[in-house]
Amino acid sequence: MNPDYYKVLDVDPGASLEEIHRAWRRLARAHHPDRSPPPGPAPEVSMALLNEAWATLGDRSLREAYDQGRRAPEPAAVQDAVLAAARAVLSGRVRADAGTEVGRPSCEKGDLWIENPPARVSVRFVRLLGTAELEAWLQSAAIAFGRDRVSPAVLIACRVLVPDEAHLRLQSIRVPAVAIDLIRSKAFGAFPCARSEELFSPFLR
Repeated sequence: MNPDYYKVLDVDPGASLEEIHRAWRRLARAHHPDRSPPPGPAPEVSMALLNEAWATLGDRSLREAYDQGRRAPEPAAVQDAVLAAARAVLSGRVRADAGTEVGRPSCEKGDLWIENPPARVSVRFVRLLGTAELEAWLQSAAIAFGRDRVSPAVLIACRVLVPDEAHLRLQSIRVPAVAIDLIRSKAFGAFPCARSEELFSPFLR
């Protein structure tokens, strides 16, 4: 069985790259072979294992692949059920709001347009959001600016596999786009108005 690199470095799986680097440096100093070994039984963590953990978790693409293999994701049927429930909740909220209308799905399965004045919201549902999916979504999302309204794009995923990257990318772009992780009940990015945020509030803590 492969070691749990997060446990090896004594960090949380959601730790930032800086936190992981600090933990590796602290442990590397303590376990370096040039230091006198502490009395008692040999430590369970070796310098080689620490370096292996840092080499994996310190590289964005290697960490993403490791996280996907480490995580026991919900079966596809469960993910589909979660997304169907989220879509039903969203459609129910739209129907309950007299000032909001839901558009027909676009040509891409699972997409919705929601007229939610002052915004027209594009919604996409996906099982998992990794680096490739994030990049493709940002390039293809129909985000437009009108004189009287802002049209945000919202992506609803069972899991956001790259939370740090999603946070940085969605904070840095000049268009309103939000990714919602249903399992963590967390949003990445910023809603352009309180009305848009309220529409998706059932999915957030």
